[in-house]
Amino acid sequence: MVPQDPMLKFLNGPISVVNVGIETLVEHLPMQGVEVVHVDWKPPAGGNLELLKKIRKLNKQGRSIGNGR
Repeated sequence: MVPQDPMLKFLNGPISVVNVGIETLVEHLPMQGVEVVHVDWKPPAGGNLELLKKIRKLNKQGRSIGNGR
């Protein structure tokens, strides 16, 4: 018996999808027999980079206070 190429084995195997964020991107896959796991994720601070910078700064300050610095 000839060993099967791992890539062919992978491509011929069952399909499973992990969807992060927009659920409508994969809503039709289960109807086609595809296993789907949906992760309800949103970008930190709603994607607002300035707000995210402020949150990170506060987190750093909080760690410093918690460490007695």
